[in-house]
Amino acid sequence: MQTDGLNKISENILISIVLSLYNEEAGVLNFWTALQEELAKYESIRFELIWVNDGSKDRTQYLIDKKITKNNRGNITHCTIEFSKNFGHEAAMIAGIDHAKGDAVICMDSDGQHPPSEIPKMIASFLSGNDCVLMERTHREDNGMLKKWFSSLFYRIINKLSTVKFRHNASDFWYC
Repeated sequence: MQTDGLNKISENILISIVLSLYNEEAGVLNFWTALQEELAKYESIRFELIWVNDGSKDRTQYLIDKKITKNNRGNITHCTIEFSKNFGHEAAMIAGIDHAKGDAVICMDSDGQHPPSEIPKMIASFLSGNDCVLMERTHREDNGMLKKWFSSLFYRIINKLSTVKFRHNASDFWYC
């Protein structure tokens, strides 16, 4: 995707990215490298990264504080929220959304499950006037047959019980 067009259209917007973390010591620095490389492509877009540590018991918070958020650089600023214990992924996302100041909010996991390379599609969709974008996984290598079957069963049951229909393989990688 061409980023030049996004840079020209998007001057002075602020995108908040809420990042949920739970025991991510092993991979958070690699994730940060990929995210930083992606966001650096957009000089005219300001990004507010909200790192929400959902009660990690490892060195996740140390890495966030000492290696990632220590210095705000260029078009990226950081905010951290640290929970005293694990309240769950949804609580972490809501806390981040509540603190977001952006014109749009992107929610993503920091475990690499949601690739930063998909962010341009979300921004382009936002700039074209969409209020909400939900990313859908089309392929997942770590799912065995049994896991796929249970996932399919879950979506069939939840869609029979609910008036709101859920898309199979839709994730919590989204923006509004």
